[in-house]
Amino acid sequence: MRLLVDNDINTFFTVTGGAIAPLVDAVQRCEDSHLVAFQHEQAAAMACEGYFRATRRCACVIVTSGPGVQNIMNGVCGAWYDSIPMMVITGQVNTVESLDAIFSKPRQRGFQEMPVVESFSPYTLYAKKLRYSHDALGREVVQTFTECMARLRTPRYGPVLVDLPVNIQMTSIDDVEAFDGVSPPVLETSIQPALVKQIRQIFTMLKESSRPLLVFGAAIRSSGSEKLVKKLVEFLEVPFTLSWGAKDLFPHDHAGNCGCHGVYGSRPSNFAVQNADFLLVVGSRLDTRQTGGVVSLFSRFSKKVIVDIDSNEIGKLVEAGMRVDQSIVVDVFEFLTNFAHLIHEEPEKVVCEKWNDWRAKIHSWITKYEDADIDKDKYICGNGMSAYSFLRLLSEVLPPDADIIPDTGAALVWAVQAIRLKEGQRFYTNLGNSSMGFSLPCCLGAALGTGKSRTIVSMHGDGGLQMNVQELKTAVDYHLPVKIFVLNNSGYGIIKQFQDLYFQSNYAATEFTKVDFESIAKSYGMRAIRIDEERNLLGVLKSIFEFDGPMLIDVSIDPDQKCVPKLEFGNALEHLSPFIPLDDLNSEMVVETAERKSMKGWVIPKPRGAE
Repeated sequence: MRLLVDNDINTFFTVTGGAIAPLVDAVQRCEDSHLVAFQHEQAAAMACEGYFRATRRCACVIVTSGPGVQNIMNGVCGAWYDSIPMMVITGQVNTVESLDAIFSKPRQRGFQEMPVVESFSPYTLYAKKLRYSHDALGREVVQTFTECMARLRTPRYGPVLVDLPVNIQMTSIDDVEAFDGVSPPVLETSIQPALVKQIRQIFTMLKESSRPLLVFGAAIRSSGSEKLVKKLVEFLEVPFTLSWGAKDLFPHDHAGNCGCHGVYGSRPSNFAVQNADFLLVVGSRLDTRQTGGVVSLFSRFSKKVIVDIDSNEIGKLVEAGMRVDQSIVVDVFEFLTNFAHLIHEEPEKVVCEKWNDWRAKIHSWITKYEDADIDKDKYICGNGMSAYSFLRLLSEVLPPDADIIPDTGAALVWAVQAIRLKEGQRFYTNLGNSSMGFSLPCCLGAALGTGKSRTIVSMHGDGGLQMNVQELKTAVDYHLPVKIFVLNNSGYGIIKQFQDLYFQSNYAATEFTKVDFESIAKSYGMRAIRIDEERNLLGVLKSIFEFDGPMLIDVSIDPDQKCVPKLEFGNALEHLSPFIPLDDLNSEMVVETAERKSMKGWVIPKPRGAE
């Protein structure tokens, strides 16, 4: 415990059990640590992610053996795929009862024994089981946890895990050498000639371009580069688009902000991407939710420079048919730091007069298509409110210190498309794994990490909240002032939309009887209200944020609410549905419009003549 606390890991999320009880006891007894008991191990792991996203500090999840460990897999995978550091300590059976102690290999020997390291190795940067109690155990413990600390602080981030048999937790160790802690990495601030040379090449490509565009991803924030990227934007004065993981880098009304691009992106941002002739992508892995299913159709007429710490993320794009003109494999902080050095040495701006027409074109797209008439049906509701109308009004009253944390599915899409962020607001969720039920525990971790100093807003669908509804009790137990909005459409809205497209509106396993979340929340001792109509809504929303405590708001959303606009599989990003008439689209496009396809399913058709 002393070793962990000295390394700034002092917050522990748990569901206790027999094989972890000694460590839980040690956490409780350590005056510098904070123990939080959750209702489900999955939620405890997801809360670690929220804690880091809100604070950039690492929390630890501690769980018992067998089912306890298995239950955290979802949260650990989410952290792995979104590059979030997380310390994991798992209880394990007594070493003398373990399979390690015998030659025979039955499926299981000790009660609730399982191969933790083998199960979690694909989703961790480091995973080790302490196997035996021996004379040098103290040294091994220090070495193991020291390695964990080093890995936690080495980009690209991810979880680390130590599997700790219960008898080792109970063992006294006397040979632990003095431990000074693991020094945090020194962020590179010196100029790197090779990198500067590459940046000069980028300048040349920029000057030669007529329609440049910057694309920013989640690594900007995870690398601590927010100030540096703002300096980059100010220096270049080039328009930019944002991945969902970077939506909160700039306020909605920033002059250069085209919005979020992609499958559920805005029409202006998708037009900007598709018509650009030069793309500088910084810290975004460009997954298929950003590029569309046919990667080769993404910004197909542009020269592309991609900056990413992981060459494999760039390699996957090339394998999928994207032309990448220059790849820079480096930490985003180092890239932007060297960029800033170059700006300091050569203060003359790169801004070109010929970019004025490009900026004007983007502005015309924003004016015409940000609230396009072709998308107005999303505001028409039958039985319940429009999610877009509700969220647009909610975004007007969200406090400037709000952390908005959507869940997944339709609730996430609606929030990304409708909420217009202001300076100082945060917007984040798990995007790679994107588990239903993530938002609430993530919010709890964020609230614990910020010491209740910020407004934490959960944005759940009714289906997602059911996955972790038990954590309403955790919010009440620790009086965490989270505001939980349930966009209740009595089903899985985003899957219903797939079923409309591909399965003749056969709503198999996606429509349910309406759940009364107001009553459920009140049964946990939480304040709750239901919103069924837009009348007096502004006043109601303001009163929600005046209440100092956890609160659930059950919002009746039209069961037929769709996500609009969206990209149907097989099309290029300019062909968001509902379709703009081709003549109108062709007049807006600067480059040649891609062929419009009406796809049925998710399979890319083979070229004509292919076997």
